[in-house]
Amino acid sequence: MLTSGYRSSQEKRRVTAIRSNGYHTKGHAVLESSDLVAFVAATDLRRARVFYEQTLGLPVLEQDDFACVLDAHGTTVRVTIPADG
Repeated sequence: MLTSGYRSSQEKRRVTAIRSNGYHTKGHAVLESSDLVAFVAATDLRRARVFYEQTLGLPVLEQDDFACVLDAHGTTVRVTIPADG
């Protein structure tokens, strides 16, 4: 039995609406022109900065009490301490 790949006609309408609203149109990928930001969780921000900066050699772009932001050859890496809960 051949199927359309959609679970229901409602799902097909939703996917079609997303594509027609500009999220995926004319064969262009959704994230084609977007910059990637990688998020990394750490329990100790100071130790994480030492590792990424000194061991891996990534330059620090900024740091505050919540995160350390590094540059991985054009990709932003944001090391953060997860919120409790």
